[in-house]
Amino acid sequence: MKLVHRVRLTLLLAAIAATMTVAAAQQAAIPPNVLAAKLDDVVPVDPQITIGTLPNGFRYYIRRHQMVTEVWYKAYPGLTNADLWRHSMLREGYERRAMGDQEARAWLALI
Repeated sequence: MKLVHRVRLTLLLAAIAATMTVAAAQQAAIPPNVLAAKLDDVVPVDPQITIGTLPNGFRYYIRRHQMVTEVWYKAYPGLTNADLWRHSMLREGYERRAMGDQEARAWLALI
């Protein structure tokens, strides 16, 4: 057996052993009451979670997860929301293949 094959086989066996160790550690981390739970049991919900149902039957779960920070990131520090909207409309008009006379005038008015 060549040295290259021995190294590959050793690495493969080490990876399999590491995977089995991690899987065993994760299995041990599951509390016994969770393992004993039945599928019909009601799962307790955090009181900060809002649960609702949309008209199409889709259930949603919302939890507030904002964190107070002292840093604020703004991608375009010199532009307002109106500027960003106008720039997006200019780009959209530039990328259009055809537009009517009224649409062209409205687009040119943005410039």
